[in-house]
Amino acid sequence: KKEEPKKKEEPKKKEEPKKKEEPKKKEEPKKKEEPKKKEEEKDEEDDEPAMSKEDFADQFSAGHKTLMKTQGKVLAEKMGEFLAVFRDDSVPDETKCFLSGQFSTWASVVPASLKQKKIKEYQKELFDIIVELSIAETEDMEIDEDSKDRKKNAYYGKAHQAYNLAKSVGMVGMTDQSQKVSAANAPIAYQSIEKILDAGLEYNDESAFVKENVSTCRAHTINELLRIMPYQGSVKVPNAMNVISRICIGDEYSDRMKQQCKSSMSSIMQVNKQCMKDAGGAIMDLIAAGDNDNLITSFNTQPEMYTNNPEALHKHLDYIINDMNFLHVCSVLHLVAQKHPRALIPYTDTLIDKLEENTQMGSMVLMCIKEVASVAPSDVFPHLDKIIKCAADIPYSNASLAGIIGNCGKAKIPKNAADLILDRIVKGLEACEEAQFKPSWLIEISNIMSHLSDRKLLLAHMPTILKYKASSEIIVTSINDFAEGRSLAKVDKKLDALDAKVNALNTKVQESCKSYDDVIAYVDKNIRDVKDFVGDIVKKLPLPKRLEVVGRVRKTLILHFECVHTKKEFPIVSHEWSKWLKMGFSMAKAGKAVFDLGTGNPLGLVSTGVECVKGIYDAYKSNDDDEFNTYITNPFLTSTEQDGLIEKLRDQGFFDKFDYDAQAPGWYLKNPDEDGTEPGGEKGSVTKVNSKKGVGIKETVIATATGIGNEINPDVVGLVNDANDMREIAEETAPSGCCTIS
Repeated sequence: KKEEPKKKEEPKKKEEPKKKEEPKKKEEPKKKEEPKKKEEEKDEEDDEPAMSKEDFADQFSAGHKTLMKTQGKVLAEKMGEFLAVFRDDSVPDETKCFLSGQFSTWASVVPASLKQKKIKEYQKELFDIIVELSIAETEDMEIDEDSKDRKKNAYYGKAHQAYNLAKSVGMVGMTDQSQKVSAANAPIAYQSIEKILDAGLEYNDESAFVKENVSTCRAHTINELLRIMPYQGSVKVPNAMNVISRICIGDEYSDRMKQQCKSSMSSIMQVNKQCMKDAGGAIMDLIAAGDNDNLITSFNTQPEMYTNNPEALHKHLDYIINDMNFLHVCSVLHLVAQKHPRALIPYTDTLIDKLEENTQMGSMVLMCIKEVASVAPSDVFPHLDKIIKCAADIPYSNASLAGIIGNCGKAKIPKNAADLILDRIVKGLEACEEAQFKPSWLIEISNIMSHLSDRKLLLAHMPTILKYKASSEIIVTSINDFAEGRSLAKVDKKLDALDAKVNALNTKVQESCKSYDDVIAYVDKNIRDVKDFVGDIVKKLPLPKRLEVVGRVRKTLILHFECVHTKKEFPIVSHEWSKWLKMGFSMAKAGKAVFDLGTGNPLGLVSTGVECVKGIYDAYKSNDDDEFNTYITNPFLTSTEQDGLIEKLRDQGFFDKFDYDAQAPGWYLKNPDEDGTEPGGEKGSVTKVNSKKGVGIKETVIATATGIGNEINPDVVGLVNDANDMREIAEETAPSGCCTIS
């Protein structure tokens, strides 16, 4: 009974208003949302271009059909407008991506001359757009490959457009056989890479099968730009190797990018040294990063990489010497030793250890040690015994070993190092079996002789040294001159004092004299100074007893040297008349020599004393010579001028014929009967001089003239030979003692 009222309440549950409220549950506003959806659809429709991608491209004749039909000429004409599209935000990315793809087609089908011209014209704008598009999007988009919406199942964004444009530019360069386009684009291409890298974005192209996205297209773009090579050697791409090194070292860059960098670097090394000459720092950074030790050889093929930036290599020397394969780095260390040996001084001990460990590369190590010894002999000196022992097992080590020992002779520690070294060098000379290396030992004796505490040490070894005169006559003669005290080089205090004395004498004459008469008067007044001067040099520079005048045309003097033992003479013809005339003046005033006016007195001189000096000078001088008063107010020869006369005498065989007797004192003929002539007369004539080996000039002049004639005009040779025949006839018919050499 109590439940009945509840049953009666059923009508309340079935209240009609509530049933009628069903439309309210659906709420009319919600039903009226359909117009909003239509409005959104209209907005989406508004986003779509007013025309298709193909139609949009046809504005530039860049569509599939129009591009082929016009052969790309219209697009070339509208290039500026075409590129502006990629900066126009109102154009959908999908359309831009289609256009960039068609640009690749344009680059492959258009005549080379046209596309190359346009790429060059719009170069800067094109690369700027590539950079802008590459860094515009910072994150990858989500791609649903199963979606039927093409905006969701593929990427058509800005990075993809940049990739297509970069690929197009590279394609134009690859089709250019002259390689000028690629060479012109390379500098700005590598600048563009650097700008993209500076943005610090992601790169993902680990696999060729990765679905294209922002990061993959960005990596593809960089790879395309890396392929733009500066093929011409004159093109400068200052940042090329820095960019390559940055990518190869950076952990944020993919292996495929690094692989492309190494490929590009290999090409650059082969075809463009201009790019490599400043790349030493970048290469060393790559080497120090590991797995690139093979690049060290590039310093050998292109030494400019080191010389332009030596510090870039120096800061990695510890790694190079201790961690890299020593066989690969020896030649680079030798380059360092040649250019900057001081950089290797801290590694002297290490180099000695390497010498013991690597006999295979021992010769190269010895060359390095030699250069170090040239700047730090005291550091190398303590290792000499070990070096000499190792060198015994190294083929062709004589040249380097001699240099090392010789350089150590200049060490300050120990004291008198040259005295200790001399014996080792002489022993090395005797032990050397290769004839071509004996001069190396002789040179080192010459190099250290001025450092000896007493030249008597050298005299003790001269018998041994003279045995090797055939190896180098000039060097042995120089050593012997020094040992005998004949060298006028400024190697000791005595010679410095002599030069100072000569300069002082000349200065006094210049200050006191204005004419030749003044000079004669001054010399007469200071005759002791003149005699001292002659006495100082006579032991070094042999002085003739008689200076014979030849003639106005010949402009030569015959120097008659007297044997101090037999008084026989040995004549030598000299063209150094100007210097010998000065010496003759001093010797004549000191009573040590006389002037011979020559057969027939060809110059018409009136005196055999110093008065004839002016007449000889005036007859011999050319337009280039000083006036006589200027010449004679510097009457005393400096040591350098005297050295020149010594060399001339040596060339003409004087020191083969003469030796010096310190007891006499004076110069004496070794074989007076064979080489000597009686003073004056026919035996001292020019004809006699001609017959002496090494002292005449006839054969030399003829041979020289003939050689020049063959080079310039063969017809001249006949004239030379005719002239020689006439000279010989003149000699045969001329009176005895006459000068006939022309």
